[in-house]
Amino acid sequence: MPRSNDMGRAYEFALCNQIIYTFSNIELTDRAELEQQRDMEHFYDLDCDTKNAYIKSAELICNNWLVKKIDPQEKYTLDRLPDRAGVEGDVTDIRIMSEVEKINISLKHNHDALKHPRLTRVPSWVGLESDDNYETIHDRIWDDFFKQAEKANPTATLFRDLTAINADFINDNLYNPFCTFISNYLSKKTSSSQSVKHMFDFLVGTYDFYKIIDRKDCITIQDFINMPKPNTVIIRQTDRSHIAMTFDNGVILDLRLHTASSRLIRSIKFDVRGIFDDMKSLIIEK
Repeated sequence: MPRSNDMGRAYEFALCNQIIYTFSNIELTDRAELEQQRDMEHFYDLDCDTKNAYIKSAELICNNWLVKKIDPQEKYTLDRLPDRAGVEGDVTDIRIMSEVEKINISLKHNHDALKHPRLTRVPSWVGLESDDNYETIHDRIWDDFFKQAEKANPTATLFRDLTAINADFINDNLYNPFCTFISNYLSKKTSSSQSVKHMFDFLVGTYDFYKIIDRKDCITIQDFINMPKPNTVIIRQTDRSHIAMTFDNGVILDLRLHTASSRLIRSIKFDVRGIFDDMKSLIIEK
């Protein structure tokens, strides 16, 4: 079975391919051409049903939404942005540009997460290049976890080797210490409106964009254009593996910790999802 990342690239390939087929006034950039050539393999590795579902979804997006955004009198380029852009806060996967407008698309297949940031870069969320104290405590939590893991199961090589002994082992010894530490850390570091805006931009996105979520029965297109920036935030730990952020612009984020690998290594990250007041959305039924 293809990895979820490969399936995401295959879906992005299918949409870009359909856009170029549907709109004669849109051309791929050189970078997008290379991305399409690379991801063609991921697309054709899919089974027939999945390929057909991706094609149908791409057609619906073009014919029911994008056709209303594209001016037939204008010339456009289509670019595919690298994953590293998301580290800087630009969540755009596909950018369609003319001389007068820009359409940024964040594409999601079967999930609506905003981001999956790792814990090593938390200080950068609030505009800090580094923080030695953060790194020290971060490493200490991992050291303590592995000491407890060694005691519980000296031969463990997978996280599930520990939860087989105690279902709450990772929640109690890894997720909870990190959530407590990070929620307190960010609460202290977001005392200014500038740091709040910086964190919001990182987690939600610095650029105006449309978020397209492909689901089994429908496609949801969310409008993140001109979203007001917040000035304050309340951060609290809601359980052993979750942190909630309530911003004064009506946005609520839920950050859930989870392992980034099945192997017992120092790799966990947040799954960030949001609730947005007055969000403009279009739902296209399949």
